[in-house]
Amino acid sequence: MSGVQTNFSDSANPMSRWRTELTDMIGSTFSSGCFPSARTGSDWHGGSYPGYVTSLSITFKPVQSGIYTLVVYRDNKAQSVFSWTGDYAAGTTYNLSGSFSFSTSGQHYYYLYVDGLSDYIYSSPIFLSN
Repeated sequence: MSGVQTNFSDSANPMSRWRTELTDMIGSTFSSGCFPSARTGSDWHGGSYPGYVTSLSITFKPVQSGIYTLVVYRDNKAQSVFSWTGDYAAGTTYNLSGSFSFSTSGQHYYYLYVDGLSDYIYSSPIFLSN
């Protein structure tokens, strides 16, 4: 992710490269605890973290009112495990419910993608390994 980037949609070339980099580096992510962050392009983050996740929830509080779509993807958009579209009011907190289906075999990553009002948000990925 270098140069001027004005399109952060999930179909934008830099975001596609970010997902490919996550896929290519998944093995070293588990051994080193570092991964490519969508927030800063080529910046790598690591540190101590718990080796397990006991629960997951999605809380959404938009700054502007409008229609938003929230999707949790597995790996390089191999599967959408959660999707929710709604008309949300600014400043209101929403706790979205639904079921997540996580793969329990192999090594995978999941990330939340929010699309709305010509703005895009990516969560840091969550990595799971059996």
